[in-house]
Amino acid sequence: WAEVYSSKAALTGKNYLSFEIAKKFISEFLIKERESLEQGTKIKILGLEEEISCQHQPSGLDFEVCLKGTIDRIDEVNGVLRIVDYKTGKVKPADMKITNWEMLVSDDKYSKAFQVLMYAYVYLKNNSSGNMFADKLNDLIALESGIISFKNLGSGFMKFNDQQLTREILDTFVLQLDSLLTELYDPEVPFQEKELQTYQF
Repeated sequence: WAEVYSSKAALTGKNYLSFEIAKKFISEFLIKERESLEQGTKIKILGLEEEISCQHQPSGLDFEVCLKGTIDRIDEVNGVLRIVDYKTGKVKPADMKITNWEMLVSDDKYSKAFQVLMYAYVYLKNNSSGNMFADKLNDLIALESGIISFKNLGSGFMKFNDQQLTREILDTFVLQLDSLLTELYDPEVPFQEKELQTYQF
């Protein structure tokens, strides 16, 4: 904070309000984490702000694309590996549920679901090599990817489609990913600017 703002910036106006609300969210989140531990939940933090990347060969292109991102938190809860993304804005469980897979890349409502699936895919590729990736997916037993919304802590960890990831889910995601990448690299398809969503505390 001190590297970006002056020492007085956090003490006045909107900065002060945002800072205090952020502290309140974090405090409430930590209380819930502590309650989970007291109730016997086993939580093991495996990584924070984990940078991941992999080379991906889209089925519709003749060159590879580098996929990368930063995972807020990787943990293990009661033996289940979880990829967690924190959101300061409000996310609802419905935002993480897909019935029509084509909507994943065409409807901004599902951008968060797309993000956590992307993280899961890149994480798996980042932690395996060659054909081992296929083996790793086939052996996928307990992996979840989802969101914790600080404005909706009552919903807890909202995992994609409220289930553990499977090979079928990730294979279907890759089909949608390849479709999107093929369109992005098609010079005949113009870019369309989308309205950006902004979140405030």
